[in-house]
Amino acid sequence: MIKSILVPATGQVFDDAVMETALRIAQVTAAHIELCYLRAPSWEVTDTPGYSAWAVGGAVAPALAQLDARVEDECGQARLRFAEICRRKGVAVCEQAKVATSITASWREVQGEPDALAYHAHHADLVVVGRPGHSNGLTRPQVDAILAQSGRPLLIAGSMTPSSLTGTVFVCWKEAPESARALTAALPLLKAAQRVVIAHVSEELDPTPLSGIAGYLALHGITVETRLLPRRGAVADTLAAAADAHQADLIVLGAYGHSRARERVFGGCTKGFLDDARVPVLMMQ
Repeated sequence: MIKSILVPATGQVFDDAVMETALRIAQVTAAHIELCYLRAPSWEVTDTPGYSAWAVGGAVAPALAQLDARVEDECGQARLRFAEICRRKGVAVCEQAKVATSITASWREVQGEPDALAYHAHHADLVVVGRPGHSNGLTRPQVDAILAQSGRPLLIAGSMTPSSLTGTVFVCWKEAPESARALTAALPLLKAAQRVVIAHVSEELDPTPLSGIAGYLALHGITVETRLLPRRGAVADTLAAAADAHQADLIVLGAYGHSRARERVFGGCTKGFLDDARVPVLMMQ
């Protein structure tokens, strides 16, 4: 059951699609959303290009004050944005998470140290972020850190605000631990879905790769459609095309089935879906 959703954010604004995606998930299980605002650490701010060139001598104190004011302004603008979204969506804002029968939300400010995201993700059922380098200011290394260190599923918001996440759920399956973990994390959403499609990219038309997982999901009361896809080009492209053809509202897949070095050199499903996902993608490593 998904009862706690962490939404990391930095900077002044975050994309509506990120909060809207978190809200769509929260509606399924009456979950609590915690927006975790990562304040820029001083060492990171003072490393910005050009800082050391002008903040010297007597200019140090005014420069630090200016930077502090900038961080405070960004934080204040983000908090106002968060409050406005919650007000518009009718979501009750509280100081901290508590057992409830409706969606609630809270705001937390933390220092954006390198391990902060993984630490706070440990205390959530799901982490929701925008695509790396896009809406909410998270970097690719930060997203990778959540996948590698949190032990929690990560939901990447799509490029547009979703109208639904439980119409058609498209599961990218292979017999690997990462796929199994992602599927388990997605079970509450699969149970709520109107249609579940499980796809496997194979060069041989053999039903064996999907019969086992279809039987497993049947024990959970989930009826699935299975698809064996002939590989055409990159695996990620084959799966993405099939997801589009099935009008998927949500894609589920295991992250980094190969080594990270191999993924970065040769590409892979993780990179493909992180960079180009049109609809939300739920991943777990």
